Amino acid sequence: MQKYLAISVKGVLEWASAQNFSSFHQQSHQARKTPTEYRIDKVQELTHPNLLQYLGQRGLSSKVYRYVKEIWFTMKEKSYYAIGFQNQSGGWEVRNPYYKGALLGKDISILNISPATQSVGAQQGHHDGIPDGKVAVVEGFMDALSFIEMKGSYQGKLLVLNSTSLLKKAIDALKGYIEINLFLDYDKTGKKATNEILKVYPHAKDFSHIYAEHKDLNAYLMAKKQRQAVPAPKAEVLAKQKNDGAEKQESCEEEKNRPTKGLRRRM
Repeated sequence: MQKYLAISVKGVLEWASAQNFSSFHQQSHQARKTPTEYRIDKVQELTHPNLLQYLGQRGLSSKVYRYVKEIWFTMKEKSYYAIGFQNQSGGWEVRNPYYKGALLGKDISILNISPATQSVGAQQGHHDGIPDGKVAVVEGFMDALSFIEMKGSYQGKLLVLNSTSLLKKAIDALKGYIEINLFLDYDKTGKKATNEILKVYPHAKDFSHIYAEHKDLNAYLMAKKQRQAVPAPKAEVLAKQKNDGAEKQESCEEEKNRPTKGLRRRM
């Protein structure tokens, strides 16, 4: 109200004491008409080549496209586009190579991953229809996409914190799951969150040791993809070296079998 009325704190208190409920409701309604700092212009399927290229650079393929959207938004009269990942409240985690943020508020996300039915989307329930109530927990949506990329046959729920500040809400959402698999960041904050979950759910399993040499699941995936890209050139080099070696051996055999009659006569 201090900002809205452009007065001091004392002035706000004096103004408030002179208001009744109906007049305050009228003022707050007017305040909602004030232009916001940003607006969402459109939400569509992911098609922009720059965003597709960005996902590719993060080790992600077309397997994950259906789990995200392309968000166009205006902030301070400038237009932007980014990859959007929806949370439980209908808000969006947005990211591109130069920007990382949230639109319409932060919240956790819960995806129902079921390859057989190709079902996708944020789910409000727990483990409806999912065998054994299985859930995997990751920290950010890039980690969620990385999990999907690597675990193509996974069937169960995927809970995304979107921020460790939402840990308590995530812990509440994990109630009732029989199998809880943790893939949180391998850093101080991630380990602390993992320990907090294990305190409440001792049956949960921590799998962060799999990517212990990396900060998170996405960094692990990127390194894995880079390693997979290296062997092909090496194989070509080894094949060439093998062929060169065979040719040299052939040449030596020819030299060895060449007639030496004249040479003996000179000796």
